[in-house]
Amino acid sequence: MLDLLEQNKDITNLSSFRTPARTKYFFEITNDNFTKLKEVLAFTKINNIRKIFIWSWTNLLFAFHEFDWLIIKNSLKGIQVDWNFVEVYSWELISPFSLKLKNEYNNPVFSAWTWLPWTIGGAIAWNAWCFWLEIKDNFIECELLDTKTWEIVKMDKKAMNFTYRYSLLKDLQDKYFLIKAKFDLNWHLDISNAEDLLQERKNKQPSWFTCGSFFKNSVSNSAGKLIDEAWLKWTRIWWIKISEKHANFFINDQNWTYEDILALKDLAKQKVFEKFGIILEEEVRIITN
Repeated sequence: MLDLLEQNKDITNLSSFRTPARTKYFFEITNDNFTKLKEVLAFTKINNIRKIFIWSWTNLLFAFHEFDWLIIKNSLKGIQVDWNFVEVYSWELISPFSLKLKNEYNNPVFSAWTWLPWTIGGAIAWNAWCFWLEIKDNFIECELLDTKTWEIVKMDKKAMNFTYRYSLLKDLQDKYFLIKAKFDLNWHLDISNAEDLLQERKNKQPSWFTCGSFFKNSVSNSAGKLIDEAWLKWTRIWWIKISEKHANFFINDQNWTYEDILALKDLAKQKVFEKFGIILEEEVRIITN
C-alpha cells in the first residue's frame, strides 16, 4: 500500500502562502489513478491515519511544519463544453478556464473571473464571488464521491446550500470528494466594462505571495475597511505585513512562517473587535496538525 503514497513530502508550494511545510504521507489524485483512492482511504481507516483533502492552493494555510498524517491533493482536470452547459473537473483553474470559454467558444459566462486564482473545486466549496457573480449563480449540479459508501452522488444547487462564502462541501470535505461540476452557459452577467474592472482590481489588490482576502466581510462593512480604520495597514510581524494596497491581504516580504501569519491574524481580530465590536471570521482555510 505504501507504494501508492509519497512519504516525507515537501508541500510548501501547495499553498499560496508558501510557508515551509512537510507531510508524512501524500497522495495526488489524477484522472488516471482515481480508482486507487479507495485503497488509499482504506489504508487510512485501518491504520487510524487522519486525512485532509486539498481542493485549492489559494485561501489555504498549513499551520504546521510537519504534518503527521496524510495530505490528499486533488488534480482532476478536464473540460467538456456543450451548447448549453459545461462540465469541468474540480482542479481546473478558473482563470484559464474562463478565458478558454471566452476565446474558444465565444462565451463570456466567467469573463468577470479571469483574474481569480481559485480552482473550480475551491470556488464551489467556498461559493467564490467576484464582480457580482457567485459560483452558485450558474451552478447546475456537481458529481461527488461519498468516501464512506463509495457511491457516486449528484447534488443540485439547492442541495449544496450555497450562502455567502459557504457551501455544503465546506463542512463535509472529509465525507465528499468533488469530482466535477456542471454550469449553465446561458446565464451570465453583462459586464461591458469587465477589462476596466479587472485592471482596477489589479491596481487595488496585491497579487504575489498572498492568499487573497484573509477574512470574510462583516454584515456592516468590508473586512479590509475595518482593518484599515483600525490603523493596521503596513503593520508587520517579522516577515509578514498587512498590505498597503488592501488591508485584508497579508503579504510575505521574505521568509514568513505560519506562526507569523497566525500572530498577525490574531492582532487584526483583536484591534477590529476593540474598535468596532466586530469579530472577524477567517475566510482562509487553516489546517492544523
